[in-house]
Amino acid sequence: LFLHQQKFTDIYFDNSTFDIGKQNFWFRKRGNNFELKVPTGVQAIAMNVFREVTDLREIAALLSMKQHSHDFEKNVYLNGFEKLAEIVTTRRKYKLGDYTIDVDEADFGHRVCEIERMVDREDQIEEAQAKIFELARSFELEIKPTRGKLLEYIVRYNPTYYETLKELGIIGTRV
Repeated sequence: LFLHQQKFTDIYFDNSTFDIGKQNFWFRKRGNNFELKVPTGVQAIAMNVFREVTDLREIAALLSMKQHSHDFEKNVYLNGFEKLAEIVTTRRKYKLGDYTIDVDEADFGHRVCEIERMVDREDQIEEAQAKIFELARSFELEIKPTRGKLLEYIVRYNPTYYETLKELGIIGTRV
């Protein structure tokens, strides 16, 4: 079931020594909202599993930000974070039972399909992953390690950042 199509801009941040990426965190602003993706510590077989933090105080604490301003965005820059990437995405969103399917096309030509199934508990992740793979195979989609939008952008436009995270084992072969 097709839900809608939307266009949005993501601005990703890090500092000159890549401290956010080195923690396997991904910090972005989409529209007026900030979000920090933090690894859960759960090891799924072939998928990245992140917790999405949207509370500004929690983001500031996780990034060890000092309060220089009451304006969160201004504070981001005052803490030495700068724009790592700006990506405009056209997303087509679909719903199929318990699954959400996003088909994204980035402004630099990268296309990716992401299938999500939300879980309530960490012990449900492995089963959800198996069901996602089963659904993908039913549509004859090729399941292979692929780079998401940000990672592909980094590969193309910031090879130093990419090599640093690769050497640290942050970037691997997840689907």
